[in-house]
Amino acid sequence: MIPSSTAPTQIASTPSASPTSAPGSTGSVISPYLPSSTNVTTSTGQDVFLNDQLTTTHVSSWFYTGQTESQVNQLWAQNNARITQIRVDNGTVPTFTVLMIENTGVYKSSWWWYFGPNSYNQDSADRRIISVDQYYDASETLQFAVVQVPNNGAQDRAWWWYFGQTTSSITSLQTQYNARLVSLRGYEYNGDVVYVIIMAENVDEDLIQSEWHTAITIDTINSKISSGLRLISLSPNPSENWDAIFVSETGNRWGWFYGLNYSSIGATGNNLRMVDVSPYILDGQKVFATVETDNSQ
Repeated sequence: MIPSSTAPTQIASTPSASPTSAPGSTGSVISPYLPSSTNVTTSTGQDVFLNDQLTTTHVSSWFYTGQTESQVNQLWAQNNARITQIRVDNGTVPTFTVLMIENTGVYKSSWWWYFGPNSYNQDSADRRIISVDQYYDASETLQFAVVQVPNNGAQDRAWWWYFGQTTSSITSLQTQYNARLVSLRGYEYNGDVVYVIIMAENVDEDLIQSEWHTAITIDTINSKISSGLRLISLSPNPSENWDAIFVSETGNRWGWFYGLNYSSIGATGNNLRMVDVSPYILDGQKVFATVETDNSQ
């Protein structure tokens, strides 16, 4: 049994930003751009109460990998931070890759993180999952690691999460709920590639044109970006190529990178902040794919 872990949020320490070297090779930083196509909505989806994927208000941020449960808890406490995204590096230990932001200002929120059996059922009635990652534990049982925020008051949103989904069932769920994907994670189950997803209702301040694709090539990603879309999620497909979520351009700088190791990837480089990260193994080495957003405002 892997125990679940909770993370209280009220702490007293004051953080400072941890500079890291900015990635400079694979991928690119995209300058502000708004396409003229009338098919692109003007809504920016920059809703801090939904999640931080498109929010550009400056905040201190951190990126760590290969951390145990106790190390993760120590890090958020010393940084006065909250976790915004969690990935499982090694499910048998387990160890984690995490993104954190300072828990202050417009980003301040109660929050919780869990992993292992029943991790996603922790007081879920008034909570909403903002990050989920699947993994197999030491007994080869499918488990999840999640980050939650309150789902009441200003943070109340219509949202859904599902696992074991095919591409066709995801499309049906989107149509049923008038929702857009905010998280898409592929994994193998009984020899098939299936997905765990998080969706939010695509209305009001969360409204933005979006699309998602599985097992697409880097050339296709570049083509989508050239057409006036930007990434909010990028991860290796378990079978081949890449899974990605795009939204319409918001007029802010952003970046995306892949195949970079820990020493060359930057959580705050180029005045950008990581909002999505996926560790994976390339030629026997742990590398990362990441999406970053403007953090200069």
